[in-house]
Amino acid sequence: MKQFHNNFWMTFSVYVYQRLSFILPAEFRLNYGRDMSQVFRDCCRRAYLRKGNVGVLGELVAGTFDLLINAVRAGITALIDDNRRMLVLLMISMVGTGAGAYAAFADLQGNEWPGPIFMVVIFTFALGFLRPSSSWLTGLLIGLMFPVMHFVARNKGWEIAHPTGGSSPYWASLALIPALIGSTFGAVSRSVLDHIVSRFEQ
Repeated sequence: MKQFHNNFWMTFSVYVYQRLSFILPAEFRLNYGRDMSQVFRDCCRRAYLRKGNVGVLGELVAGTFDLLINAVRAGITALIDDNRRMLVLLMISMVGTGAGAYAAFADLQGNEWPGPIFMVVIFTFALGFLRPSSSWLTGLLIGLMFPVMHFVARNKGWEIAHPTGGSSPYWASLALIPALIGSTFGAVSRSVLDHIVSRFEQ
């Protein structure tokens, strides 16, 4: 039988999952966070016994998507019951949409792609750090502004630095990848910082 005790990838995956659970609303995390971590740990053990480290990493990917889905569901449920959260989410959505539109417009006007992508990572990291529970939303909003702006530019006939041609700019959707990575790292960094601060306060 494969030994999973003290396995690096097992420990790493559980640690990352627990840090990523910070995107869940606080009340949801308080009620279900421990159970979710235990279920994830058990799934990692079973995956390790079947496929080794590859299985554990597969569980980490699946668990991350599961966290995102639960964050969306729990967030919607919380918003229905809390007008203040609704207002905060609206403000975050407006800032995220504006930041995404700015980065996408910069992409349309220049030939250098690293600049706008760097802006995406900075914007999403900052918003994810400031509001970890909404990091999934800011990542989606900022990343989706790229294909939206390219679609508008193509249909309106705007003069841009690199024309999109006759085909739909599906490739612009790839901006979702750095956007979600940036927002996730922002949320995780905030979680780590809060953990360190709480350690010093004890």
